[in-house]
Amino acid sequence: MPASYIWAWIVLIAILLFAFSPEIKRFLIGKRGVEFEHFKEQVQKVDRALVEYDEFKKTIYPLLEITLGEISGIEHLGIRTKPELLIDYINRVEKIKKVQGENQLEPLIKAAKSAVIYAYAAQLNVITEGKVFSSNCFNSGLTNYASDTLVDRSKIYVDFQKLQSIGEQVSELDMKRLYFEILAKLKKYYNDNF
Repeated sequence: MPASYIWAWIVLIAILLFAFSPEIKRFLIGKRGVEFEHFKEQVQKVDRALVEYDEFKKTIYPLLEITLGEISGIEHLGIRTKPELLIDYINRVEKIKKVQGENQLEPLIKAAKSAVIYAYAAQLNVITEGKVFSSNCFNSGLTNYASDTLVDRSKIYVDFQKLQSIGEQVSELDMKRLYFEILAKLKKYYNDNF
């Protein structure tokens, strides 16, 4: 008799759980034994998310390659991009590269870092109305598309003394202040990355 009371209580508790618990919809009997439907749905959602993440990883790398390739052509295409945006994008790509553990983006990242020098120089050039580009005081090292490499690291240089003297010639005080702020950012970036 006592065993039948125990089974009766177990059945009563199970019925109450089903009746009052929105978490548990019903029992499912499958390959893994008895499980609750709610938890099976959660496992299926996690499995779907993992599959979607794998597909995302496979598609993000080609997009990163395309974007970094466009950035490396910044000098030849005459594109003006804010250096801060480029730096932020490069940092994000480097984080993704570290997670993926692949080095196929490395040449493109190096070229994008060189393109940041050009972007800073372009900002300085606008302030000085063309004096930075005409004075030949920097080289980003970016090569043209005929070359096998995207950047020639031996050609990267910035002549900060020349840029300093060009900045001294800016007559408007606000523009001069802006020029030297950008020059300071360029110097910090150059020292940190090259």
